[in-house]
Order: sequence, then structure tokens, then C-alpha cells
Amino acid sequence: MQLQLGRLKEHDEVVERSPVKAPTKLSSTATAEDERRYVPYPKRLSGLTLLSTFRPTWKACHNHFLRYSDVKLKDDRRPSVNELANQKNIQQRVHGWKLFHLSSQLNDMSDAEEEVLRRLASVQEGLSARTKPAFSGDELTTVQEIVKGNIQRSKIAKDQLLEANGMLMKLLEHKPRVLNIIQKNVSKRPLKKKERT
Repeated sequence: MQLQLGRLKEHDEVVERSPVKAPTKLSSTATAEDERRYVPYPKRLSGLTLLSTFRPTWKACHNHFLRYSDVKLKDDRRPSVNELANQKNIQQRVHGWKLFHLSSQLNDMSDAEEEVLRRLASVQEGLSARTKPAFSGDELTTVQEIVKGNIQRSKIAKDQLLEANGMLMKLLEHKPRVLNIIQKNVSKRPLKKKERT
């Protein structure tokens, strides 16, 4: 395609390229006001879509079930002790490294609650030690009640975190017995790829 510049002559016909409209021809009666510079450019894509590749099926019930009997539940078979003992990395799982990570996070949360409890106690002491309060009597009692409620909530949360941490550590009391069961039931032959999972 050529770039057409300059003045239009009476016998010249120019084709205008537009991304939206179809090409139009200018008549030979074009005047000097219709002089333009025409530059061809490719049509811009309106937007990428996957709909052009999607072909809907004509089966009416293709991904739908008409009756409850069409859906069959797969029965989950409980794995045997041998299968559990032959799983990959079972020895590491028995030592409970995930429980230790969880326990350390619970300890961190408990320490944070302890810090909040200390700050609330200092606020409560500061409010009760004031001889001339900046608040009126009703406002001061309201603030003191809110602080007392937060102290009580913080104590309960801290106690529950410590209790949950103790229960987690109690789970590891069975570790020696579980290790003995695993060592008895582990197979000596090399495992196939399917059995490892």
C-alpha cells in the first residue's frame, strides 16, 4: 500500500482505510477541503476471547444429573496399617514437626497476650491513681469498666492458648508406641511408585 500525499486531482480515486468502517471511495468531484493524508494501518483486535474456540455440545444432559441415582459416591477405603507404615516420610511425620511449629506459634500468641495484659494493667493503675480526673465521674467509670473487660478477655485468651498448647504436646506422648507399630509393619521390599503415595 502506498502513502498518498499532496493534492487530489479530479480523476484520482482514493480508498480510505478505517478499523471500524468498510473502505469508502471518494468521488472524482472532491474539492480542496477534502484533501487528506491517508495512511493504511492494520485493524486492531477488539479483545482476546476464548469463545471462538468453545463449541457447545448438543447433548442436553451433558454435565447435568437428572436423578439422585446418577451420582454414585465413591466409598473411601480406610488405609491399612501396612499402607500407612509404607508411606513416604512417615518417620518424620511421627515425630510431629508440624505440632512443634504450631506449638511455637501458640507460644508467640500467648506472649503477645501477656504484653497486652501488662499494658492494660498499667492503664488501669494510671486511671485509678489520678486525683483530679480529666473526665467526669460517669466517663471515668465507663473507661475503667472497658479496661477491666479487656483485661478479663485477655486473661481468658491467654489461658486458652496455654491449654491448647498443652493438649498439642500431649499428643506426642504416644510417639514411642506409634514408632514401634510402624517398624513392625514396614515392608522390607522396595516400594512401587503407586504404593509410596
